[in-house]
Amino acid sequence: MIRDDDLEDLFVADFNACPMSQSINAKLRASHLIRLIDGIRVIGPDFERFGGMLMEQLLGIPLTHRGLNVLGFPVGGDVDTHSPDGTWVAEYSAETAYFAKDMPKATKDLNHALAKKPDAREVVLLSAQKRVSAAEQRFMAKARARPDMQGRTVQILDSRDIAAMIVDHLLTSDRAVSLLGPYLPVLEQLRDEQAATLQVPSPGEGALDRPAIDAAFEAELTKSPCLVVSGHGGAGKSVAAAAFAKRRVDAYHNQLWLKGTDVPSVESLNAVAMVRAGDSRNVAYLLKSRPTLLIIDDVDLDLALDKLAALCGPGSHIIVTSRRDGGYVPPPFDEAEAREVVNRDIVEPCPDEVFQVIWDAVGGHPLTYGLINGTVRNGASWADIREDCRVIGELPDRSDRLANRLLARALNVMGRELAFFLWVGKADCDRGFAVRVLSPVGLRKLNDACLTTPDWPNVVRLHDVVFASLQTLAVDLPEVAGAFTDQLAAYIEEAATYGDGLPFWTVSQSLDVRLRAAISAGDRRSAFVYALLETSPSASLDPDLLEDPSAMVDRILATSGDRVPAINTMAVIETIEAGYLYRKTRDGKTAAETALASQMPVFDRLETDCRLTIQQHAELEHHRGKALLRLGEKSAAIAHFEAVLAGSHPLNESRLQLVKLVARDPKKAAEVETMTRALLEGFGGRGDVTTSVFLAAVESLPWHDAPWRHDLIKMHGPTIEDVL
Repeated sequence: MIRDDDLEDLFVADFNACPMSQSINAKLRASHLIRLIDGIRVIGPDFERFGGMLMEQLLGIPLTHRGLNVLGFPVGGDVDTHSPDGTWVAEYSAETAYFAKDMPKATKDLNHALAKKPDAREVVLLSAQKRVSAAEQRFMAKARARPDMQGRTVQILDSRDIAAMIVDHLLTSDRAVSLLGPYLPVLEQLRDEQAATLQVPSPGEGALDRPAIDAAFEAELTKSPCLVVSGHGGAGKSVAAAAFAKRRVDAYHNQLWLKGTDVPSVESLNAVAMVRAGDSRNVAYLLKSRPTLLIIDDVDLDLALDKLAALCGPGSHIIVTSRRDGGYVPPPFDEAEAREVVNRDIVEPCPDEVFQVIWDAVGGHPLTYGLINGTVRNGASWADIREDCRVIGELPDRSDRLANRLLARALNVMGRELAFFLWVGKADCDRGFAVRVLSPVGLRKLNDACLTTPDWPNVVRLHDVVFASLQTLAVDLPEVAGAFTDQLAAYIEEAATYGDGLPFWTVSQSLDVRLRAAISAGDRRSAFVYALLETSPSASLDPDLLEDPSAMVDRILATSGDRVPAINTMAVIETIEAGYLYRKTRDGKTAAETALASQMPVFDRLETDCRLTIQQHAELEHHRGKALLRLGEKSAAIAHFEAVLAGSHPLNESRLQLVKLVARDPKKAAEVETMTRALLEGFGGRGDVTTSVFLAAVESLPWHDAPWRHDLIKMHGPTIEDVL
């Protein structure tokens, strides 16, 4: 939020020189500006209302808007917007001829502003149109020469200036986007097209409305900007925090959700980024600079909670859920709430005498009633529930013990789903792979049984209490670990060799522990090796993954069959490339080049295998070119890339390499333009250009040369920002 002491800097400075956001890619920023300018110019009669909201969001101070009546039509005789003391005035115009000739509309608005607000020292004129510099210069010269403008300033903001202000100051404000979006739909599209990070998950369709907890949160946050919500597993801490955020969405510019494991220390919040429409800001900055709600779910016991409050600026709050003692403890269900949850979507409600047995056993523990509801809907009888409660009635940790028994009853209907998470080895898993293995029906069974808890959209997460109970049921779960491992290998191979890469990266990172366990157990399938090599940073790469590429080729040549799986050759290539980067990081460039040079015969040996497809031959040629480039043999590398493009299976990756290598050669200008157009136009439904190649092509575009480069940015702007 821009506060009143920034007002002069905002509107007296030349907005043509407005400093761009330093946290957004320059080409993405240019693309945003193009789309916003087009949207601003067609706002039409609503431009006055849009302008008033824009000014309030930019300045962060109360402004008076008297230019519109309750029906939204202009009110004659009033200025459009002014500051409370009348020293700052704004007039808005959507008139298409605003910059025509001597700009009579601007002159009229300036006269009107000075007549109605004689104390005005600053006048801002906003136009929805694109400026005509010559006309504006004539207008400004006349304005400066006017006697009644002495000691006053006037600023004209056109559609580009307005777009720049939105991108540089408001793009990462969810509240500003929500307010301006109805008038400028493209702004909402920028938000919705991006995979926004750190979003607060939904509390879930079945979450109980508990206004008393909301009120308690509000009261606690008036005492301190940091609220610690304590309680044992299943007490409803995460759901309560998510529900509070959902009902207070208008109170904050941004609402963010972090897992406790992502925040090992308070200082680490300076390195956690929130991304909106490609613009990245660190969480600590947001907490200080604008009203932001940060929820940290299930924090580590070592996190210094007393330091969190100091991160909050005006209007910002932090809610932390924790199992440690201290802090606000959400009340358990009362009997009415417990009955509502336990009887949800059940034909035969829980008999009073059974409910009393449950209540006597576990009290108002929220998760337990959801589990009981799911267990009954999956076929258990109320008599079964009564017996479970009777058995655990005399034991300590009765809620956990009952969870164990309820899960045991669920084995008949969701044993495979539960066994899957036991195999994963942690409570959360990549949603894409979980859907592939369990199907949407399987995930619905887990959700309907109240076994899942809020998390990010691309993650399926079991409640921690449920996952802990799985350990006690391991011997009773079906033995399907081998099948899951085979499915993981197949999924990674498919994701790596087909499609556009994102599913490959997400599953490789989500199942990293599972992959490493397989490798440690001697299961060196190419899919597992390739996944870990491709997604591990060079500095932290496990050197045990780096098998001798020559030995890998020996196995390929010795294996019978009509074809060589693509993932096998990909693993060899990635072993060479990852090994070079690892050695360069650890031992230096000279040692890395020496090892790489010794591995070059691997390409020749693989080329001799007649079972390789034309695509595999092309990929070998391409990566041989990359290796030669790393060895300093640029001319030879270019020759290999050109050979790939001239062959039976041209690769966009080779085309990209050539664009980078010959971009500065004037003799190759036409060729560079042709190749660049092919890369940008071949993305998405139009061709086979992958996301990574498309983005690299955009990044390789020089910024101030031939006009065709600017034409391409304008033509593909929506796609560029969508991908970023």
